[in-house]
Amino acid sequence: MEYLNESTSKGNQPKFIEGDWFYKEDSMGYESISEALVSEFLSYVEGIEFIDYYLDVIEYDGKRMECCKSKIYTTDGKSFVPVRKILNYYADKKELSKKTGKALLDYVVDCVYKATNLNIRDYLRTLTYIDSIILNEDRHFNNICLVEDKDGNYRVAPIFDNGLSLLSDTSQDYRYGVSLDILIRNVKCMPFVNSFSKQVSYFESRPLVIDIDGFLNKLDMVDADLDSYIPFKQEGYERAKKVLLKRLKETEGTLWVRKM
Repeated sequence: MEYLNESTSKGNQPKFIEGDWFYKEDSMGYESISEALVSEFLSYVEGIEFIDYYLDVIEYDGKRMECCKSKIYTTDGKSFVPVRKILNYYADKKELSKKTGKALLDYVVDCVYKATNLNIRDYLRTLTYIDSIILNEDRHFNNICLVEDKDGNYRVAPIFDNGLSLLSDTSQDYRYGVSLDILIRNVKCMPFVNSFSKQVSYFESRPLVIDIDGFLNKLDMVDADLDSYIPFKQEGYERAKKVLLKRLKETEGTLWVRKM
């Protein structure tokens, strides 16, 4: 198993590769639960591509590791290219540092288009709507990626890295025992401004379409056989599920509509 020294916006998270699997260990709370629950949720959102995450418990260096895993996505000459890398090469750093909010969004879209001939505005809208629903606080520019093929052509990457969502950081910012309403109000977002509602307002209003009945039926299946689906941190799953259902109720009709 190969150890990767990578980090999130809140610090280091142990990550590993073994064979064609990529593993991420919990380091702040129930990130793996959130990652797996969000990927299940995304399977009921129409018209998107995402990376599937699964829960696992493995032994590494004599230690029991509670984690999530996903198949390594890039093969056959394809590679992930973070938007941060594109900005590092093509953006005017002084100009970039001055911008925030809608101006930063427009600048990033323009810069990526000039570098790749790809308009990512609609992709960013989808990410922003999803992140607002799941309260993802970690959508920095390294977690927004394109895929480049061996011929130098680009497309948007599948949605990935949603572990710091659904109040999963119970070690620092979202401790148990505090009202969910209070905790939800405290969540800040990235990358254009720290308010979810403001970020949403920067985009054309075009709600996501979600098969909510299908998703709720899947949750019922999970709840009926919890030990098989959730091998650890079941209290984290219960809270993550509660937060997600609450956010879906709050944002129905604005960020998403039901599949007919």
